[in-house]
Amino acid sequence: MKQLIILAIFLAFTQKGLFRSCGETVEYSAVRVAQVHDGAPMNPVVAFFHKSDLALKGNVKRAGDDHFNKEGYLTESSHDTYLHTANYIKLTTGDVEYTYYKNEQGQIEKMTYNGSDDVEYFTYYKSGLLAGSHGVENGIPYRTTYTYDDLGRVTTWHYTYGDDPISKDTYHYETLEDNTLKITIESTNNPQPQVYTYKDGIMRSSSLYGETTHYSYIFDKHGNWTKQSVENGGVTKRVVTYY
Repeated sequence: MKQLIILAIFLAFTQKGLFRSCGETVEYSAVRVAQVHDGAPMNPVVAFFHKSDLALKGNVKRAGDDHFNKEGYLTESSHDTYLHTANYIKLTTGDVEYTYYKNEQGQIEKMTYNGSDDVEYFTYYKSGLLAGSHGVENGIPYRTTYTYDDLGRVTTWHYTYGDDPISKDTYHYETLEDNTLKITIESTNNPQPQVYTYKDGIMRSSSLYGETTHYSYIFDKHGNWTKQSVENGGVTKRVVTYY
């Protein structure tokens, strides 16, 4: 289960996946918006549940294979389905069913899958930012922790498995010309830093293992991209519709 949040971070890095409703909807949405925004595009999330997690703007109904309700919550993505209730969110992907339970603030406090006894727990700072997660896998405890700066941007990610400190990432931020945000990540598991640039919450370049890739976009009138071109790579077109 610990891989879920790591996967979420990776998807946020790559902007992969062009990737409910109840009385708690407004409160829960406010929590998520506080977590991920244009100035903090790499902040961790438990999972992608809301259009704001994907830097989508406006009253989006569909973006590529992702479908949203009028409150902005994901209901379907490719062949995955999402059921949103007042107390939990249920994600069904193939034969696996994940259930995310909410606390009184509407934040996800724990996750189970397929009725397993394994549970992953999530904790938060008073600000609403995700503080970390923990659980037990194969009898071995694991824990992920996060810290943030005064602007609410993640500054460290620390993962331990049992007594072993598996990895620690440190994030550095720099605002460039035309309000482009440069993010440099130093990792104990990677001798070379990773460097990304974002503008308006959308990744514009990535530098991995000494190789830099640039991304360009065509946007619609709402500011959502409908065409992504990868330098020396392919082109992705995305249909975005609205309520």
